[in-house]
Amino acid sequence: MLKIKLQPVGRKKYRLYRVVVIKDRSSRDGEVVEFLGRYDPHQKPLFFEVDLEKVEKWVKNGAQMTDTVASLIKRSKEGKFEELNKRKKVSKHKKARAAEAKEAEKTAKEEKKTEKKVEEEKPA
Repeated sequence: MLKIKLQPVGRKKYRLYRVVVIKDRSSRDGEVVEFLGRYDPHQKPLFFEVDLEKVEKWVKNGAQMTDTVASLIKRSKEGKFEELNKRKKVSKHKKARAAEAKEAEKTAKEEKKTEKKVEEEKPA
């Protein structure tokens, strides 16, 4: 049985992937039947290049896609990579700091309102 899957290449901590057709039982770096495309998750904008005609041909011939490859192909067909590239990643710490800053602003505004009320009441 044949599978369409991602084959890791590149150095440690900076993996690039090839989309390949490979025998199901072969090792990770085993003999490749056909090279279909490339995927670079680190590049901005995200880079995914695959020959969809070849993929269709192999699927018709009985090759099965891994879940990851299937989702990448689905995203590329729907144009979702552009949406992912537009998104800004915000860390949890930045979100927490932003929430604390908003809370501090609210309390400061409330304190100013109470001070104004107290000042208005004194002269009277």
